[in-house]
Formats: sequence, structure tokens, C-alpha cells
Amino acid sequence: RQLIYLRSKYEKIKQSKEYRELEKAEKDLHTAILTIAEKVQPALANKDFQAALTHLAQLKAPIDAFFDSVMVMADDSQIRHNRLNLLAFVQQQTNAVADIGVLDCSTTA
Repeated sequence: RQLIYLRSKYEKIKQSKEYRELEKAEKDLHTAILTIAEKVQPALANKDFQAALTHLAQLKAPIDAFFDSVMVMADDSQIRHNRLNLLAFVQQQTNAVADIGVLDCSTTA
């Protein structure tokens, strides 16, 4: 339900002047997380955590690009709020599978 709401809201935003002013990496992350969330939700419903993680792994490049080129804590409070909400949605999707903050990445396979 939330995903449908976000998709419809995003489609409306894409028509606005504000959207045209967003940075490319920000638009790319918006598109990526919405597309991937549509794949993650059914995987989670089927308890296919491997598939969900595989889908979420596709966010690495858009997230890296976002943090390389976007100032999250922008001076404009509306832009800052929107960017923080975007990141919160990314976190919500990843935490639905696993709390990535506690994963130990120091070991290699």
C-alpha cells in the first residue's frame, strides 16, 4: 500500500518544476528504490530473503552515486527533508530483510 502511494506521489512530482531541479543521482535513486521495492515486497511475502537481498544489492551503485554527488543536508529545508525521507525509505526497505548496520563486512568469503 505504501509503495503504491509513493509511486503515485512520485509520478506527480516528476511533472513539477522542483523535480526538474533535482540532481541526477537523486532522481536515479528515487527511480531505483521504487523499482526495486516492487520486487522486494513479493520476495519478502514469499519469505525468499535471498531474492530480496539480491534485488537490494542493485541499490549499491545508485546509493554510491547519491552520496558522491548530493548534499543531503541542503540549506533548503524542503530539499533536505525530501532527501532524508528518500534515505529513510531506502533504510526501511533494507531493514525489512536485515539490519545492514550490524552486518560484519570485515570477513571475506
